[in-house]
Amino acid sequence: MNNKRLGNAFEREFADKLHEHGFWVHLLKQNEAGQPADVIACINNRPFLIDCKMCANDTFPVSRIEDNQHTAMQLFEDRDNDGAYFALKLSTGEIYMHHYEGLKYFEDNGGKSLTRQQIMTGDKFEDWVESVIDDVYSDRLQDYDY
Repeated sequence: MNNKRLGNAFEREFADKLHEHGFWVHLLKQNEAGQPADVIACINNRPFLIDCKMCANDTFPVSRIEDNQHTAMQLFEDRDNDGAYFALKLSTGEIYMHHYEGLKYFEDNGGKSLTRQQIMTGDKFEDWVESVIDDVYSDRLQDYDY
């Protein structure tokens, strides 16, 4: 399977995983100009803009973040959304979530490529989902004043 097919398969797999955990999910359509992310997801009015990246060599060169992705994710964050992420999939199949701001900081400070160990410092997908869901239900409980 070529890189594009692998990437598309990962995007669908990732969207399905989010949906299984109760997220509303939309895959953004590929186009010639590119798109700012692969997935828009939402749970309990909390939006997420997520780009999925396969890390076949277990590294992630931050140069793979395209200019339009920087622009869109920064604008998304500037509008009081805190959910701009990259989902990085290692050759083992493990998925790690990295917040856009963290990757931007890494790049702005001279970082060129995340190693396997650095990728694994992100939140493992399952832990990230659990954390998001815990936050959602915690927020819901605070909405009620008994």
